[in-house]
Amino acid sequence: MNDLIARIEAQLRAEYPYRVELHAHTNPASSCSEMPPAEMVSLCAKAGYHAVCVTNHLSRGRGDDGLWLDDYFSAKEAGDKLGLPVILGAELRFPGFNNDYLLFGIGPGDYPEIISMLDMTFEDFSRAYRRPGRFLLQAHPLRTGCTLKDFSLMDGVEALNAHPHHNSSVADTVRRARAAGMIYTAGTDFHHRGHQGLAALLCRTLPRDSYEMAAILAGGDFLNELGGAVVLP
Repeated sequence: MNDLIARIEAQLRAEYPYRVELHAHTNPASSCSEMPPAEMVSLCAKAGYHAVCVTNHLSRGRGDDGLWLDDYFSAKEAGDKLGLPVILGAELRFPGFNNDYLLFGIGPGDYPEIISMLDMTFEDFSRAYRRPGRFLLQAHPLRTGCTLKDFSLMDGVEALNAHPHHNSSVADTVRRARAAGMIYTAGTDFHHRGHQGLAALLCRTLPRDSYEMAAILAGGDFLNELGGAVVLP
């Protein structure tokens, strides 16, 4: 049986050869992270990723001092030297809830508009900002202190959040996402040394920017990896 599983996993990895870290934070843009941008990128490269998404926090009063962009450009510079695409994402938070939302399909020029909308409710932001080419998913929606929002307001959910210091009710989130037919993703939620390599998105093609990442997510043609094991949708 172990040999059969190994053969199946090898075949799946051959079809989806690119490992992408979908959820990573750097310091100082995300004060909860201890990772300088260049070190985060270096550790991800050593852990076997082919691309990494920098998804630093943005909320009113947190991130509107330019650090969000500074950290992205620092990470991208480090990635360029290593040949590792660094993809721009964001982890948004809106007033009244501890919920977080990952956003892809954006560029540095979208920063002022996103900042201007962070006083909205999540519901109003979703209605105003979701459009073809963007991908919005709720991060760790069943983590202690978070509230799962209506699936109709988002494009997917981060069911397989691998942050080892939080209870994100991973199995329950997967069950709910599958029952609703929602796209669900895996991400390390990388904050600290030693977290690298805990989760990945496995892709057929290598995304090189946030728009290509959003297209892959929207198409649903990817596999998840958790703790080094392939997880089928």
